[in-house]
Amino acid sequence: MYFFLAGRYELTVPYPTEDLIAGEIQFDTAPVGPYVVSYGDTTKEVRVSEEAVLNGDEIKI
Repeated sequence: MYFFLAGRYELTVPYPTEDLIAGEIQFDTAPVGPYVVSYGDTTKEVRVSEEAVLNGDEIKI
């Protein structure tokens, strides 16, 4: 069963999907591609740079 609620959602991701910065954080694990976010009948790929993770940036989709 799925529930679809209108509104605003936030998701904090711990790992970048691209644009790794040499000499910055070293990860033992990482995503194999962009994050995939689905809501209603919509699915979006979200790419997150290492700079965005380090700065705690907000990425609107």
